[in-house]
Amino acid sequence: MILALSATAIVIVVLLWEVLMPHVDEYLDRRRAKAAPAAAATRQRTGDTRAAKKELVRIERAMEKFERRATKLHAELAAK
Repeated sequence: MILALSATAIVIVVLLWEVLMPHVDEYLDRRRAKAAPAAAATRQRTGDTRAAKKELVRIERAMEKFERRATKLHAELAAK
């Protein structure tokens, strides 16, 4: 029963992810477009750039892990 509830929760998260990601991308694109003129006027420090790259790598790894879990869950549900 716990496995079924966990599987259901993961499916809900995956579905929410698929629904919300386009909206998040739009929001981030708008923020980048708004920040682009300001970013051109100021220069980032090397430490800020390095921290941003590290954060990006962390987020990408988390997304890959999430995608692997979602794929595994879909396979488990398909097997039932």
